[in-house]
Amino acid sequence: MEVGEDVTVREYFEEHVPRIFKEQVSQVSSSGMEGTDFSVQFDISGAEKHTYGIIVKDAKELEVKIEGDLPFAMALGNLVS
Repeated sequence: MEVGEDVTVREYFEEHVPRIFKEQVSQVSSSGMEGTDFSVQFDISGAEKHTYGIIVKDAKELEVKIEGDLPFAMALGNLVS
């Protein structure tokens, strides 16, 4: 999936990440993933610093945290915009 260069980081996390997740989840079975959680925090630096979090529950539910730390993130990503 291509994302245009004019898309802001916020738009990417609010609009594109949920759509990409939904497309991917629709193609696989989440059987056996009940009760599992995965979380990742992205610290993005550039002209301004932003922090976004993604939480996946049961391999089928997605929550995007805008501008907030995830205190128990399982993975951390540092990106430069």
